[in-house]
Amino acid sequence: TDKLPITPAAHYMNGGVLTDLDAKTSVPNLYAIGEVACTGVHGANRLASNSLLEGIVFAYRAIQDICRQSPVKQEKQYLPISSNKINEQLIPNRLSLQHLLFESIGILREESKLKTAIQQLDSWKNDIPQQNDCLNTEHLETINLLTLGLLISQAALKRKNSLGCHNRI
Repeated sequence: TDKLPITPAAHYMNGGVLTDLDAKTSVPNLYAIGEVACTGVHGANRLASNSLLEGIVFAYRAIQDICRQSPVKQEKQYLPISSNKINEQLIPNRLSLQHLLFESIGILREESKLKTAIQQLDSWKNDIPQQNDCLNTEHLETINLLTLGLLISQAALKRKNSLGCHNRI
């Protein structure tokens, strides 16, 4: 009886972290598997469920590679806990960050929106304290989202053409 609201949305994000055939990245001891990885086995896009097979194969290969290295056991390291409170205004509101990223680097990307997003993300990033001992887990996650959003925005600005599910208008 009512109209069905339809909006463009990303079903998933194609990975961008380059890996080798053992899921290793260029960062020592960092492996990327599944949606985050760019293995090249599916090209610029993939059909649903193909990534599940990719995840199984590359997870197995990563485990084999890790076992071959026979790492030395290390004690766990934790971020120090501090009673210092930080100014909450320095950390962007996660909802504001998500809204900015959806509007600026979603399915359809415009140069002007990308530039505006980069300016806002740079501003937020420059205002965040660099000492992690006063940040809680939620703050650290938000900073990671901010960093990722900035990297994606910068890469999207450089790409002038449409490729896969990334469309420049």
